[in-house]
Amino acid sequence: MGDMEKKITLMVFVLSSVLILSGFSINQNAYAQTSTDPGPSPITPLAIVPPKTCGGGETDLLIQDNVPWNGFVGIDARGAFVNELIVQGKNWCSIDSSAIGVTNLSQFSVIILASDQATSFYNNIMPGGVIHPDIDSWVLNGGILSASLADFGFAAGSWFGSSFVGGLTLTGLSPIFQESISIVSPAHPLIANGLACPGGNCAVVVDVGTRNDLDNWDASAHNTFATLPVGTTIILTSPGGAVAIEYPHGAGIVVANSLTDAFMYHGIFDPSNKKIIANDISYQNFLASPPIVGGSDVSINTSALLLAGVSSVSMWMIPVVIAGIGIGVFVIKRRN
Repeated sequence: MGDMEKKITLMVFVLSSVLILSGFSINQNAYAQTSTDPGPSPITPLAIVPPKTCGGGETDLLIQDNVPWNGFVGIDARGAFVNELIVQGKNWCSIDSSAIGVTNLSQFSVIILASDQATSFYNNIMPGGVIHPDIDSWVLNGGILSASLADFGFAAGSWFGSSFVGGLTLTGLSPIFQESISIVSPAHPLIANGLACPGGNCAVVVDVGTRNDLDNWDASAHNTFATLPVGTTIILTSPGGAVAIEYPHGAGIVVANSLTDAFMYHGIFDPSNKKIIANDISYQNFLASPPIVGGSDVSINTSALLLAGVSSVSMWMIPVVIAGIGIGVFVIKRRN
């Protein structure tokens, strides 16, 4: 091979290498910005959400710094949780995670933590690896906390190694993707629906087939829970462990999941599946505002709802009002 041929071959090789490496770098960068999930992902920048100012009198507080899984066309630009709060007509406002220590939480009956947030969000929620004392105290005093705790999504944040309300932790170093989700408590309101739900996005959750409703969402859950607090009810599980749970904490209640709930809601790759978030928000507000029976509020607490039954069976009691008469509707539920 002559010198000229060698030079041409070398130039072609160098040029090809540069193009390949450049393309690889671009793809890797786009992927890293958006998701650690397997499979393709939309190339969009992380969307930071301006909070909706709390003017006083709001009952529901949403805490989120960025749009979970970057949102999607057809829903509110601020993401799935905002969209469902609006659809259900809730009286809500929002704050950034950095405002937790300077926000009076006592006016709120429900607090919602959005999934897929940056590490800075989790550090503010659990400073020094322990749940923020203001959140802990709020739940202990009767607050209803809805915690969507799937990390390592498009925002690439993680709370592994930290301790949530009641000492709840993650099983392993995030992410531990779970695809096969099973229903353990079919009568639980998060699954069974049956509560008031303006907007029509609530429905019974089933476990039948890919992405209908629970399995193979690439991924369906981003970790499993460990160190389950005393009194925990497992709602959904996976081969790796529990992925949706409910437990009492003082006078309050925590409903937590590691599901990619907002990803399902958006319908980025498939038709949207709004059930989990819709049922969850409906249920939290039911717990916070129990129906009035006989002229007085009925106190709702999952410890009271779970009545001891025979053998491995327990029952959910959902109080309802028909023509001014209070009755209890009992639903048989398998104990975990």
